[in-house]
Amino acid sequence: MDDTRPWEASEQFLPKLFKQWKEIQTEIQRTITKPFKMDRQKMMTGICLYIQLLYWLNEKPVHSLQLDEIKKLDIAPVNIEDRLTFILKKPTQYHAYIQLNELFTETEKLFYKHQAIKKAKQKGASKNSG
Repeated sequence: MDDTRPWEASEQFLPKLFKQWKEIQTEIQRTITKPFKMDRQKMMTGICLYIQLLYWLNEKPVHSLQLDEIKKLDIAPVNIEDRLTFILKKPTQYHAYIQLNELFTETEKLFYKHQAIKKAKQKGASKNSG
């Protein structure tokens, strides 16, 4: 069994999740039906990927799918609980897809901001110790 703990190596694994979302997003866009219905299975895959992404961004394994637990995460987009509730209630709606895509975009920005802050702190710590 592999002992990989991806939530402890977010700089290595999160870009892979963002790439995976872009692939799912492309599939969703190809399968949109009138009147703008999203493929339920692909949307649920995207939602699961997003929840995984949120936990790993916070350097934690996924231990709960409860929204009240997710909203306690330190690094997350604004109004995460309300937005995920909206998406989960009607995942086949076009607006749920738009919202999920926005969450991925915002979270990707948070990830790179968090990485930059982490590197700056490490640089500062190495300067102070040297």
